[in-house]
Amino acid sequence: MTIATPTDHARTFRHASLSRTTGDIASAYDHVGDGYGRYADGDGLEDPSQAANRFAHADAIVWATICDTIDQLRAAGVSSLRVLDAGCGPGTWTKRIADRTHRLGLGVEAVGFDISGGQLEIARKNAEHLNASYPSDTTKLEFLTHDLAEPLPWSDGHFHLVLCNYVVLNHLPKSALPCAIGELCHVATFRVIATVRALAGPATGCIVGIDQLRDYREDCGRGKLALVLKDGTEHCHL
Repeated sequence: MTIATPTDHARTFRHASLSRTTGDIASAYDHVGDGYGRYADGDGLEDPSQAANRFAHADAIVWATICDTIDQLRAAGVSSLRVLDAGCGPGTWTKRIADRTHRLGLGVEAVGFDISGGQLEIARKNAEHLNASYPSDTTKLEFLTHDLAEPLPWSDGHFHLVLCNYVVLNHLPKSALPCAIGELCHVATFRVIATVRALAGPATGCIVGIDQLRDYREDCGRGKLALVLKDGTEHCHL
């Protein structure tokens, strides 16, 4: 887990060869649909420390850090949090934050973005009851299509807290990482919380558990991961 405070980075950048990679990744997450949420979030409990999925321990650490951040902001007099969830997937973490701020009597304006339209549909559906049950003047959840490899459309310091969980950053080419991380820091005024896959870690399907793979081939030198799922579909990340 990496926790960073905002720093000053150049914001002008262009990634000429990312469109095909972005499309491949989005297509893979669209394809697995609800299966990704079950793999990544298990039962999606509001408190990850109570979950029993394979990522429960790491999730509990991330959640404790998020809760501590919310408490610090509350102690500093912030009555309504502005949160960005970069690579939000099905919106599990956005929903958890909204639930917690509501219990604490705080307002929240949370924006999640992702490149997968299928995951965003799930996120919006999961957020419907929150937007309906919480007062509209205190809780607002929004989910947008955006690529982290492109400049973020928000002003400097717009959000109190910026999240970038799981292996979102690992999906970017190495050359794109400095500017992408700089963008996350630019739009945060208090804290950025990001999790990444460890260097030289074992190959992973990322979108589904290994048990759902028929075959995978990883070329570390080229940064390529090719997957064949049990349903016969092929997905390539280059």
